[in-house]
Amino acid sequence: MNILSNLLSGATNPSRAKKKRRRIEIKSEREIEIMRQAATIVATVLKEISEMVEPGMSTADLDAYAEKRIRQMGATPSFKGYYGFPGSICTCLNHEVVHGIPSPKKVICSGDVLKVDTGAFYQGFHGDSCITIPIEEVKPEASQLIRVANESLYKGIEQVKAGKYLLDIAGAIEDHAQTYGYSIVEDYTGHGVG
Repeated sequence: MNILSNLLSGATNPSRAKKKRRRIEIKSEREIEIMRQAATIVATVLKEISEMVEPGMSTADLDAYAEKRIRQMGATPSFKGYYGFPGSICTCLNHEVVHGIPSPKKVICSGDVLKVDTGAFYQGFHGDSCITIPIEEVKPEASQLIRVANESLYKGIEQVKAGKYLLDIAGAIEDHAQTYGYSIVEDYTGHGVG
């Protein structure tokens, strides 16, 4: 019997039944401080990339810079080597959604919308974040998309408080985006850090 038949018949997957359920782990104040330091490393690298990027650079140039800076600050790149991923950052240009591989062949041009995602592993904990960078003058529709995405992020952050659920955060983000005719990419979801 094949896997599809098992699923349709309601049969359980024995290999799945043996896996432990993951739970949200409550972090100590010390652990939260280390996570904050890891996130600060990531924020520093992303800020520096946003200030240095210019037309003619390749996404591989940015990757080399990010790896060097992450290591200079005493961390290791979280992404490099993860399931064979070759970069220290993920880079996407324009229509690409997420997790693009840096390449010397991906040259950044004026008018591009660049997304950079990176993570740093510091003292046993990960920090992870991403930014969107308009390269010089972008089209008005790209500028609006960047603005609405940023506003949506903050609508979600406003929901982060005791008694709220993850769906409250996700709903606030999606609702704001839909107000402007945008939708979320449902095949990609958030993840924890730590």
